[in-house]
Amino acid sequence: MTHPARPGEQKHAALAPALQGWVNLIWTPALDHEEKVMAIVERPVTLDPEELDYLLERVCKEIHLAQFFTRHAKTPDWLRWAESKGLLANLFKHASTFGEIDQMFGLWFAQDFACKHPGDALAVLRRQGGIIGSPLWYQIALSFHQLKPAHEVAAQWIPLLTASQPPYRRNDLLEYRLCACEFPQDEASILLLFEHLTRPRVRLTKEILATSEDPEGVDIELTAEGSDYWLRHAWATLLQPNLEPLADKLLLVATSHIQRAYMLLRSFGKDHPTWDPLSGLRQEIGFAGRGSLDDAVGLLIDITRDALRWTIAHRPTRADFFMDLWFASGCRMLKRLAVFGVAESAHWDSDRKMEWLLANDLLHVYGYKPEVFLVLQKDYAEASESARAKILERALKGSDALEGRTEGLRNLQSRALVGTKCPGLPHHEKETG
Repeated sequence: MTHPARPGEQKHAALAPALQGWVNLIWTPALDHEEKVMAIVERPVTLDPEELDYLLERVCKEIHLAQFFTRHAKTPDWLRWAESKGLLANLFKHASTFGEIDQMFGLWFAQDFACKHPGDALAVLRRQGGIIGSPLWYQIALSFHQLKPAHEVAAQWIPLLTASQPPYRRNDLLEYRLCACEFPQDEASILLLFEHLTRPRVRLTKEILATSEDPEGVDIELTAEGSDYWLRHAWATLLQPNLEPLADKLLLVATSHIQRAYMLLRSFGKDHPTWDPLSGLRQEIGFAGRGSLDDAVGLLIDITRDALRWTIAHRPTRADFFMDLWFASGCRMLKRLAVFGVAESAHWDSDRKMEWLLANDLLHVYGYKPEVFLVLQKDYAEASESARAKILERALKGSDALEGRTEGLRNLQSRALVGTKCPGLPHHEKETG
């Protein structure tokens, strides 16, 4: 134990009272410690070195005492003091040893400062390098769910939380936050959370059909941070009722995400000329059906479809812009959405739709069959005789590029046309093929 030396022969005279003080601290009951800590931290940061040494060297280093500090120190000056003494350092590291005392300080930082004094908390985060460690991330996100801070407080933290969500663990806290948002005051948070939770990501899986040459073959699947259940809830209660201001923004986000999905697939050589996992698992755009994607990626397609339907009904010129953009994108799913949009577009006359199908040579393109059939079923019968004749001629001609599939596709095309019972086509009592 170090102690100040006194002059003369009694230079160790300070040792006895120092030892007595140390013994008193050891035997002080917990309630007395709490009263002493509370008396210190309920005032501004003291200049008394003995009190500060007691907090730093005793209270904040022992689990059963640190709780008293975090329970009663509620003002930003004590936050700055704790930062200056290195007590918060582990909260702002990607990988570090995170003990029980760190957990206490993480909860203290999240509940008492991130939620109640966001400016001071953000200043600490800036000084610490802007890194939110995984345990602190969880405490802040959980505190938002439990304490429901003011809208403007949550809005400042959402960009930081979405940018630093721990990659190794999935949780629902950001989905809860999205569902707790209110429109219009939380519009920025809503769009940031929707963009984050529906953004496609790659998950590595084991190749189902591994070969002897590559028994450890690795495959991929597309996934997203959000879950189907909570995102559907947010769509039904928050997004869909507010499509008037949100439709354009949602379509822009969806366009970016689907393009990203194809960039991910192409990185692993999974976008083939006639098939890709994203489009191949979606039998029809109109509804999910069996065998379709049933997670957040599948929901993204549903939301894109429904937002497009709303835009067609209320902003047809804007809908045409998106359909043109999608069909030129080179992404099969976006192109299928464009064909679906043409089928749904009441502001297009039937001849225009038939001409569009022919101009884009869609009658015999593999992978677009359900949406092309939808256009034909809705509008072939209403088209002019000359337009119907062109469609029929093209349908019967087939495609030399699809050897081995031409006859089947001809039958399928004829089946779609026969179903319309329209002039220019024979009606069969019983279909075959």
